[in-house]
Amino acid sequence: MPPPARPGARAIRSRTSATWSGTSTARRTTTGTSGRSAPGGSRPCASVRRERRGERPGAPAGLRAGAGAQGRRGGGLRPARRAAPGGGAPGAETARAEPGDPPRPARRARPGDRAGGLDRRAPEPRPRGDRVSRVPRRHPRRRQSRVADALLRRLPGRGPADRSGGEHEPDRPQGAGRTDGAARAGIDRHHLDRHPGPARHPLLARAQPAPLRGDGGLRVGARLAAARRGGPGGRAGALRHVDRGDGFRRRPHAPALGAPPRHGGRGAPAHVVPPAPGRTGAGHAAAHRRRAGRARVDRPVRAAGADADPGRRGGVVSRSTTLAGAAARVADGSLVTLGGFQLNRAPMALVFELLRQGRKGLRIVGPPNPLPLDLLVGAGAASEIEFGFIGFQFEDGFVVAPQVRRAIETGAIRWRERDVYEIVQGLRAAALGLPFLPAPGAEASDYPRVNGTPVVRDGEAGGEVPIARPIRPDVALVHAQAADREGNLFVSDLFAEDLQARASRGVIATAETIVDRLDRPTIPASAVEAVAEVRGGAFPTSCHGHYPYSAPHLREYLAAAASGSPAAYLAKHVTGPADHAAFLRAAGGPGTWQAAPAAGRAGGEGEAALPADRLLVGMARCIAEADVVVTGVASALPMLAVALARATHAQHLTYINCVGAIDPVIARALPTSVDVRLLDRCKGTVTLPDLFDLARQGRIDLMFFGGAQVDAEARLNLTCIGDYARPRVKLPGPAGSSSMRAYVRKVVVGVPRHSTRTLVPRVDFATSVVSPRNLETTVVSDLAVLRLEAGRLRLASRHAGVSSEDLKARSGFPLEGEARATTPEPTRLEMAALRKLDPDGIRHRLA
Repeated sequence: MPPPARPGARAIRSRTSATWSGTSTARRTTTGTSGRSAPGGSRPCASVRRERRGERPGAPAGLRAGAGAQGRRGGGLRPARRAAPGGGAPGAETARAEPGDPPRPARRARPGDRAGGLDRRAPEPRPRGDRVSRVPRRHPRRRQSRVADALLRRLPGRGPADRSGGEHEPDRPQGAGRTDGAARAGIDRHHLDRHPGPARHPLLARAQPAPLRGDGGLRVGARLAAARRGGPGGRAGALRHVDRGDGFRRRPHAPALGAPPRHGGRGAPAHVVPPAPGRTGAGHAAAHRRRAGRARVDRPVRAAGADADPGRRGGVVSRSTTLAGAAARVADGSLVTLGGFQLNRAPMALVFELLRQGRKGLRIVGPPNPLPLDLLVGAGAASEIEFGFIGFQFEDGFVVAPQVRRAIETGAIRWRERDVYEIVQGLRAAALGLPFLPAPGAEASDYPRVNGTPVVRDGEAGGEVPIARPIRPDVALVHAQAADREGNLFVSDLFAEDLQARASRGVIATAETIVDRLDRPTIPASAVEAVAEVRGGAFPTSCHGHYPYSAPHLREYLAAAASGSPAAYLAKHVTGPADHAAFLRAAGGPGTWQAAPAAGRAGGEGEAALPADRLLVGMARCIAEADVVVTGVASALPMLAVALARATHAQHLTYINCVGAIDPVIARALPTSVDVRLLDRCKGTVTLPDLFDLARQGRIDLMFFGGAQVDAEARLNLTCIGDYARPRVKLPGPAGSSSMRAYVRKVVVGVPRHSTRTLVPRVDFATSVVSPRNLETTVVSDLAVLRLEAGRLRLASRHAGVSSEDLKARSGFPLEGEARATTPEPTRLEMAALRKLDPDGIRHRLA
């Protein structure tokens, strides 16, 4: 049974021939006005009613003549159209059949008909008295508009999109009067349905990218003049093109995605843009259609300096370029932020190319990334730096970036150091377009004093809160695991690159490989200016899933930097090679990433505990069952202590590593805590900004800290020895300790070497201080355990074999407390687990 007529539609005239007593072929004439029954009174008999309708006596029911009848030659009659009760627009009637009518044969097929669509008979009638719907009949070959009536009625500055007596306003009776043409809306839903997709409505135009918008020289929101008002006769207003005038109408909708394009008109072949190599049409944007000789209005212009990409679709800018072309976009004096973290995925190829091109006056800011920063400073390419940490840890121990340290100590560069959280908040403020964001946590340290940190008044809690001004880099240099032709980037070990991309004016990236399409990009193409395919683009640092950092190359670089002659290294590895590929060949190329080392074998049971063993066992015993524990950068020993606690007495602790791994599997000791292989076997991941947020939410129970200096009030110094403006010794910096310590309940400070150089009466610079939120503060050294009581460190216990006199001589301030208390020796279980975790004795080298 055919579906009922859509409300408000004009019924399609029946083309079926109805025969009666030798009628001739049907001939179309104008439909008259249907007759109506008497409004009241007694109901006449059936014959009288039929005579009033003009039907001939003896004619089959449903066939009539006179008013409303279809005239035929030879007296032939056809089913008339009866007006639906309740009024309505003329022509909104439905063909009616009466009982006893002969079956209506389907018409013959005609040229141009589609298969399965030959029968155009009117649908079966509704019972008398039913309300005729006001929804228009669906066009057999045209997609209907999906713009909601409620949305059209609520367009700002526009009235209801009326077309035929209130059909778009269900709450108004049909035929209750049309709005005057001069006051009606300027948007016609029936005209907008000719444009495909979300762009057919002005409010939804942004929901569709430019390559999917309609062609034909018209794009919603571009080159559209004010809509014409409706003219006489109730015709609704339509969109007007500024060049083509009022006669312009949009073309019918484009074919579905993946479907072959239709001809733009009779005799005009469709214009097909070939897809990128390796692509198929299915699943991608349909090719744009345009008539012969018509130019597209929304064709973007290729960016200056961008290399042509034959695999790109016509008219779309390719962000793929060469390494030299990408680095050329960084101008002298630019404010640059570096992606990556510590010795992981640093944009080394871009940094090397900047040095080859002789870039000068760069200003560097960003999260801890010491190696590329040290190269830029040593080569004289950087004029100003802002950082939070300039050290890194690898197989040979902990190292402070040598050339940055020398430049600061000699006053050769302008620099600023602050907590990494303040830098993160500055990037967030820039990404959100805010004048500042609060950055609490470090207000009790010495950084607000030396940096002049601005503050705002907290009207709710009282007091003053430090704020971070927006940091808006000109460019972010990022190395990614993969990119696509559109410029989207995929980063598997995300640290803060997404935030850096949002805060920066543009991203210049290298990628290990460029694929045709990324399903789940990490950084969208809208933020990327250029991307170059550079294999080994992070070497000599690591790239997650591809290769590790090169310890031999780091040793070579550190040896050249320590000798005070980095020019030899630059000539050999940077300015000497023609490009990064030549550098990789000279340096031996990236190595192969080995799997995380397996657990070792437990050592002999009779071996005595050494100072490093007592240090690690003491740190592990500070962790309670179900604690949430965090370790930062350069924390290989605390990470081993966490693994020891989990293997002995705290199986249900939650551990968050600074690379973002939650509960990673640590089967064996590692020389650095920033090892991205931890991401391969973990329960979850977080980014670096997320880690700071967790602390401020009070969701971190315990965190390990370190310090070059520790005083009697448990203040820590990781900044400098001597005056801050011109330090004698530049230390690595706070990382996140200044702000994180203020929100952690239990603070554990590890001191591998208990001496008067480490435990001092007062630190030269207070990098982090005690907070009222700290419920416990414990200092564990290789000689003793100290606890903070009444604002001062007191001796809790001394390790076995350490005399009171020796402890007093190696402490820079008096230690009060239980002088006779002795720390319990490591148990057999603890020693067996420790030797199994560290069979190579890495702990002894790091301590």
